[in-house]
Formats: sequence, C-alpha cells, structure tokens
Amino acid sequence: MRHIKAHNLGLSMIELLVALAISSFLILGITQVYINNKSNYDFQQSQASNMDAGRFLQIVLNEQIAKAGYRRAPDQEFENAFKARAATDECAAFAKEAVVTSLKDNATGFCIRYQPAVSGEQACDGVDLTLSNPSAFISASDGEMAYVAIKHEWNNDLHQGKITCNGQDLIEGVADFNVEFLLGQTLERRFQSNPYKKASDYNATDIVRGIKYSALLASRPNQRSGMDSNVFNQWKNNADADTKAKLDSNDNNRIYQMVSSTQVLRNLVP
Repeated sequence: MRHIKAHNLGLSMIELLVALAISSFLILGITQVYINNKSNYDFQQSQASNMDAGRFLQIVLNEQIAKAGYRRAPDQEFENAFKARAATDECAAFAKEAVVTSLKDNATGFCIRYQPAVSGEQACDGVDLTLSNPSAFISASDGEMAYVAIKHEWNNDLHQGKITCNGQDLIEGVADFNVEFLLGQTLERRFQSNPYKKASDYNATDIVRGIKYSALLASRPNQRSGMDSNVFNQWKNNADADTKAKLDSNDNNRIYQMVSSTQVLRNLVP
C-alpha cells in the first residue's frame, strides 16, 4: 500500500514581504488621492465663501450708496434739505449740502445721509425709518434724516474682520477695506481731472461725487498650501507699510478674494 506524504502549503516570508510592500504603496496612493481631493474641496469651499461674501457686500453697499443725497421733494433746495451737522460718535461733521463724509478717528469707512423714500424703510442696520408725513413729495424733517456709517473693524484673525453698519455687524470675513472719494467741481456737477482721494484725507471743502471701495475677503487659516496668492500680493502692493506688515504676520496660508466697486452719487450728478 502506497503512503502519500502530506505537505503543508503557505506563503513564504519573501512572498509576504512583497505583498506587504505592494499593499503599502496602494494605501499611500489612495491616501494621497484623498488628501488632494480634501485640499481641493476645502479650497473650493473657501473660495466660494469669499465670493458669496463679496457679492453680498457689494449688493448692500451699492444699494446704500445709491440712496446718498436722496430728497423726497425734488423742489426742495439742496442747502435746506442737507444742512450742516456736527460730528457724532462715528461720523465726522457733514458740511452744508454734503451727503458724504469720513469716519472719525481715521477709521476705515464712510458715512452717508439721505431722506427716507417711504415710512418704514430700513437702513442696512435693520432699523425702521419713520416719516411724520408719508405722503409723496413731502420733504423729511431734519430729525427724520437717515444716517448710515459703514465701518471696517480689523481683526488679527483676518477672517474675523468685519464690516458694520451703524455699529451692527453686516458681514464677516473682510480682512482689509479701502475707501476713496471721487471729488467734483464746486460750481458744476462733474468730476475733477484727478478725482480720487482717500476717505481718511477728506475735508469739509471737498465736493464728493462718488465713492470707490475695495475689500479683501479672507478664509480660515491653513486653506492654501504651498503656493502664493496673487490676490494677496496684489493687495499688499497697494497697501501702506503698516497694513502690509499686519497682513503678512497674520496670513497663515489663507485664501483671498478681492471685490471693488465705484459708485457715482446719482442724486448729485445730472
């Protein structure tokens, strides 16, 4: 009778090591794909958030600026509609007939004023504006004038910087904010040949015919990896030394978006 000798079958140590090496490469490859996809997702989400914030800011500010200098009664003299007004906690003084002024204490932003079109109209702070006589073409009294202060509040955590309206938070994620006034002629409602002037340099003799603003939107930190931001570098090239130093020290690999707009004061020009 023949006896069959049984053999134990299995993997050798070399085969096991080869299998482990191949598995390791596959795991590393899959992990890298996941990391890349996660980075791309975070980048796209941060950029989309910046773009949404920028669009919202433009909509609100453009709507407010368009109201500057509005009179309910077209036949009311401008000097009677917009009298001189002393400085307040937020705004510098308004000169006679001026509907735009700067903020106090070199803060970044601007102030505007206008007569509400209808009773119950809201400014960007959400407060109702009331009129004692809501009938059409009846001028508003001095006490019914709408005053709007737009201000940028800096934060070293750049995505926590914000724009406020009369002290109420309007939007966060604004790392930096610039405002320039477009100056006009004294006797004619047209612009000067070189009209741009920083809002912080405004004085009572300036005739403001428009407002130009630009905002730098910033994401949370560590959303940008291994690359420079062209938007960030371009913004810094136009910033003063102090602002540039603050932005550099608080960058922390954020993603940036820039928005800007120039609005002519349509109630002050032909």
